[in-house]
Amino acid sequence: SRDRTWNFKMRPEQKAAVNKAAEHFRSFKANESAKTPHFLWNAKMRFGKTFAAYQLALEMGWKKILVLTFKPAVKSAWAEDLYCHKDFDGWQFISREGLEYARVDKSKPFACFGSVNSANAYPHLPPFFLISSTVSIMLFSFLLTMKGIAPSAANK
Repeated sequence: SRDRTWNFKMRPEQKAAVNKAAEHFRSFKANESAKTPHFLWNAKMRFGKTFAAYQLALEMGWKKILVLTFKPAVKSAWAEDLYCHKDFDGWQFISREGLEYARVDKSKPFACFGSVNSANAYPHLPPFFLISSTVSIMLFSFLLTMKGIAPSAANK
């Protein structure tokens, strides 16, 4: 178990972004369940997109997250937020160099990190909610198969 010393709250702009995204996904699921929803956060550097993304997962009740990025160097930020903040107690972080999927406690939530270069490193994993990040924007493309909605052509 790690020592979780961070206990800060979301800033107002982060809370607004999380609320807007959550509202979009909830209304999309209710109104267009046959499609895969997408949501874009066009947020500046230092906005706290990683922290806000994990807060969105908590808000939505998502337990399995796949983080794909073109920038493998951001892995430490994704792991640090997950392991240091009290809000994410119990979450696990999977990466090629770290915890392996086979060793994950499947009864607890987890985030699986990979770069697009290593996206095929986890072909045996079940469908995920997908968070794809770049330096200045965060594109959310959540796969609703985890909620029992039929998969779309986008995730085949």
